[in-house]
Amino acid sequence: MLYVCSIYLVGGSIGLWTLLLFASIKDIQTRTYPNRLAVAVLVVCVSLALSCAWLDCYFARAVAGGLIEAVLRCFCLSSRVCITQSVMANVATRIAVAVGTLGVLLGSEMLQRMIVGRPGLGMGDVKCVASVALVYPWALLAFCLGCVALAFVGLVLRVRTLPALPFFTCFLFVLTLVSAVCL
Repeated sequence: MLYVCSIYLVGGSIGLWTLLLFASIKDIQTRTYPNRLAVAVLVVCVSLALSCAWLDCYFARAVAGGLIEAVLRCFCLSSRVCITQSVMANVATRIAVAVGTLGVLLGSEMLQRMIVGRPGLGMGDVKCVASVALVYPWALLAFCLGCVALAFVGLVLRVRTLPALPFFTCFLFVLTLVSAVCL
C-alpha cells in the first residue's frame, strides 16, 4: 500500500504540474481558466491531498515509533483507527487551509469591487489557487508573490491587465523547491 501510494503521489504531482502548466498557457492565450480544467485540477488536488495525508501520518508514525513497530501496528485494529483519525485530522487541516485561502481571495476581490468598482481578480484564479491549497499550503503566499510580480511587470510594460496563473505557477514551483530543500 505504501509503495502504491508513493507511486501515485509522484504521478499525481506530475499530473498536477502538467495541468498547472496547461492552465498557465490557456490563461496567456485566452485569459480564461476553463471549468473542465478547473475540475481536473480539483480532482487531482483532492486525490493528492488524501494521499499526502495518509503518507504524512504513516511516516510520522514510522519516525516516532520505529519503522518495524509502525508496520506491525498497521495490522492491528486499534492502530488503524488511530492512523485513520490522524489522516482525517490531516485532511481536515488541508480543507481548512483551502477554505481559508478561498475566503481571503474572495474577500479581497469583493473589497476590490466595492472600492474600485470593477473586478480585479478572475474567479478562475481563485478556483485554481483554492484547489492547489489542498496540496500546497503555501499556495496563497505563491499567489501573493505572483501578484506582486504581475504588478511590477504590468508597470514596466505599461499594460492594465495580465494573466495571473503563469505568475502563480512560477512562484508555486519556486516555493515548492524551497520547501523541499529546507524541510
